[in-house]
Amino acid sequence: MRLLPREEKFYVFLLEQTDLLSRACSSFASAVPGGFPAMGQIGEELRQIRKRSQTLVAEVLSGLNATFITPLDPEDIHSLSVHLHSVISKLEETTQRFFLYRVEGVPPGMPELGSAVERSAGQVRDAFNALSKSERVLPYVINLTATTEKGMDQARCAAADLYASGVDPVATLKVREIYSLLEQTLTSFDKLADELQTVLVKNG
Repeated sequence: MRLLPREEKFYVFLLEQTDLLSRACSSFASAVPGGFPAMGQIGEELRQIRKRSQTLVAEVLSGLNATFITPLDPEDIHSLSVHLHSVISKLEETTQRFFLYRVEGVPPGMPELGSAVERSAGQVRDAFNALSKSERVLPYVINLTATTEKGMDQARCAAADLYASGVDPVATLKVREIYSLLEQTLTSFDKLADELQTVLVKNG
C-alpha cells in the first residue's frame, strides 16, 4: 500500500499547463491574420483554457499541502505553476482587448509577434518535458530567453513606429495598447524563464 501520494502528479499538472499554454498561443498566432473577428472566435477557447489553468494552480497547491515528498521544492513547483498561469492570463487579456477595440486589419509586426509567442510556448513545453525526465533543461531556457527578448524588442519598435505612421490618434492608442499587452505577455514568458533558471540552480 502506498503511504505517500505520488510525486509525479506535479509534473502531470505542470505539463498539462504547458499544453494549455501551447494551445492558447497557437490559436492566437493563427487568429492574427484574421484581425479582430478571428480574435472574437477564439475568445471562448482562451477563456476556458485560462479557467482550466487556474484549476490546475489550485490542484498544485492542494497537492503540495498533502504531500511530504516532492520532486522539487514545494515553493518552486507552486511558483512555476503560477508563472505558467500568468502567461495564459495575459494572452487571454490581449486577445480580449484586440477584439473589444475592433482593431482594423493586421497591425504592422503583429504576425511576427504572434509567431514569437507561439515559439516561446513551444520552448516552454520542451523545457518542462525535459525537466520532468531529468534531462538537460538549460538549452531550452536559453532559447526561450532569446526568443522573448527579441519579441519584446519587436513590440517596442512596432509601438514606436505607430506614432510616425500618421494613423488616426484614437486607432494609434488602441493598437499601442495591444503591442503593450503583447510585450507584457512576452515579459511573463521571460519571468518564467528566470524562474526555471532559479530551479535549475537550486537543483544543480
